Formats: sequence, structure tokens, C-alpha cells
Amino acid sequence: MDFEQQPPLRVLLASAFITADQQGDMFRVDSEDRVCKFCHAPDSLHHRHWLCPRTQESRNQICPTDLAIIQQQPPCCQERGWCVELPIARQFRQALI
Repeated sequence: MDFEQQPPLRVLLASAFITADQQGDMFRVDSEDRVCKFCHAPDSLHHRHWLCPRTQESRNQICPTDLAIIQQQPPCCQERGWCVELPIARQFRQALI
């Protein structure tokens, strides 16, 4: 990995906020400054993942069937990549152990 590519990855690994809406709460940024640095729309994880023109190429790689499934999921799945887990799934894994 090139040296120039390392800082953004280190920020993400440290769980820092990358969208202006979250940074605003942390750093007392004015609401006018809470815009996407790429397209100047109101910034959020939902915007970056699903609306921003800058990330359209990534969205184009998702097949339409999968995209439809993703869009039906709760925000925690769409924005954070977390998966909803049925309570029975944990019991099943414990039984396998």
C-alpha cells in the first residue's frame, strides 16, 4: 500500500467519523458546513453509500436483485454494514460448538 493511501485507512480503523453530519456533532460545525465534500449535498452515511455521485461506480457493481434486498433492510444494515441476526442463529451456533 502506498504511503498516501494509509491515512484514510488509519482514520477508519480508529473509528473516526467520515461524514460531515457526524463531525458536526463532535466538532460543533455549523449546519452549513455539514455538506458532502464531493457533491455539496447534505452529508450522511446514507448519502455517501446510496446517493452521492462520487460513489455511484461502487453502487453500479451491486446486482439489482441484491440492491433491492439491501434497500429493504433497516438503516443499520444499509449504513453501517451491520447484519440483523435472528435470536435463533446464536443458539444454533452454540449448538454446533
